[in-house]
Amino acid sequence: MKKMSEVTNIPTFTEKPFLRIQKQSDTQDATNGNGNHSEFLEELRKEVVHGFLYSHTRVNANTSKALEVASFCYALIELLNEKGIISIEELDERKKVVAERLVKKFAEKGMGALYQNPEHDKYSFDKNVELDCQSRVHLCKAACCRIFSFALSRQDIKEGIIRWELGHPYMIAKG
Repeated sequence: MKKMSEVTNIPTFTEKPFLRIQKQSDTQDATNGNGNHSEFLEELRKEVVHGFLYSHTRVNANTSKALEVASFCYALIELLNEKGIISIEELDERKKVVAERLVKKFAEKGMGALYQNPEHDKYSFDKNVELDCQSRVHLCKAACCRIFSFALSRQDIKEGIIRWELGHPYMIAKG
């Protein structure tokens, strides 16, 4: 009998990404004192690229493992169905109940990327609403950005205008 680790050949990536937070003196050294940040930016770029490479390697490994688990689950379901132990209809009903429970649990723990649901094209909004937030911030104390937590739209993320929390992907940034 094969061990689970032998079932798939998943490459491992042992290096950990790091992004150095440089002090002002380090920045001065990186610019050779002449104010040219190109060397510093290139080093920073290399570190970010390394971090993305690590992240994508882990995502690929996780995807491969998820595919393996899904294959085992589907095979088990098919065998149980063929032997008359469960029906696909019963399974579908149970799956809906469990999925709702898991989604709620994940949302409570802030897990996973959240997007607005349902999502609407903000530029197709046909009402005319104009808010001058900057002139009112002394009244509301930036409540939208400080207190409220809400998911941004995919459109917001792609535009890159509105900042989001790195620790809670695609939720409005605080502060």
